[in-house]
Amino acid sequence: MAKEHRIRVVIGHDEEGNEIIKRLSATDELKLADKVIEAVVKSGRIKDFIDQEIEYGPHEKQAQEEVTQSPVVKTKFSDYIVQWRRIFKTGKAATYEVFMDAKQSVLLKWFGDKYIEDITPTDVQDFLTYRAKTYKKATVKADWAMLKEVLDSAVSDDLIVKNPAKDKRVHNPAKAGEGTTPLTREQIASIQKAIPQLEDPRERCLIALLAYTSMRREEVLGLMWENINFETRIIEIKQAVVHPVNEAVTKETKNEFSVRPFPMCEQLYNILLGCRKREGYVISKEDGSPVSQVTYRRLWDSLKSHIELYGMTAINFRTTFATMMVASGVDIKTTQALMGHSTPDMTLKVYAKKEESRLPDAMRKMESFLAGNAAF
Repeated sequence: MAKEHRIRVVIGHDEEGNEIIKRLSATDELKLADKVIEAVVKSGRIKDFIDQEIEYGPHEKQAQEEVTQSPVVKTKFSDYIVQWRRIFKTGKAATYEVFMDAKQSVLLKWFGDKYIEDITPTDVQDFLTYRAKTYKKATVKADWAMLKEVLDSAVSDDLIVKNPAKDKRVHNPAKAGEGTTPLTREQIASIQKAIPQLEDPRERCLIALLAYTSMRREEVLGLMWENINFETRIIEIKQAVVHPVNEAVTKETKNEFSVRPFPMCEQLYNILLGCRKREGYVISKEDGSPVSQVTYRRLWDSLKSHIELYGMTAINFRTTFATMMVASGVDIKTTQALMGHSTPDMTLKVYAKKEESRLPDAMRKMESFLAGNAAF
């Protein structure tokens, strides 16, 4: 059997300066030499193995000098992202534009002065690690997603060969958020008891809709009197009002499942009936139009001065509703429908927090079952 000849050849260096080594083998030295030459040529390092300077003819020499003197044109990240948005992201909803503005500002602070061609996986990881010091996992994930989208476009434009933000070594080091804290039973009961004493009808309607329903803040602000059927005692949740800038913008609900009917309990029915108008937004300006962001904040500050809200905001009331539904024994599918979630997993993972007070009751039920006092 012919002896196998082996050799290790350095064909380049990775982004961290480490040698890239290719192992070659052949049955004789001549074939091995051919493989070495082939590997070196493919690596682009052929000049490193040539001792003598290449002699060019007059025409070749002039062309070579022109190539040598021509500067390598690179693309600044700051210029590219502006062009990318103008071409591929125009005509989006106002709320999306505000989101894009925020993310673009974040990326520009870190990558703005860099050239697209020079961004490495290490740069991307440094950026994510820095953001993770201040922000939770979902926020950093959104930063990363937009960066990947921009650099994917750069790959399509042949500015770079690979997207450094998609390198398998890059990861999101941020911690997941702990979720929103629900009010206790005593706190929500105290708030509900105080609502009828509020003098401002807008304050009464705002806090009542939050305390007695699962409505998101933007759904409450988007609710119109025409959406409330006092005969059937049903609220039709159909739209939302958001504030991408200070002024109110009416939009569709968060998803198709958010469009839903919601039954009014007796307390909520009486409060809304006492404030009832023929048309317009329930939480509105004098002319019936939706409130601005500044007006909403003033309304909320006024509400806090008249009633104890325990430091909570609108999202805490929504979390409280889901938690109380599950704690009361309402099945998860019904709770999901009332919350306007696309899946029951969302209801369980995000809103329906575990209540320690339910554990002793669960044990008592189990003991009763084992003792033969409950039907299976």
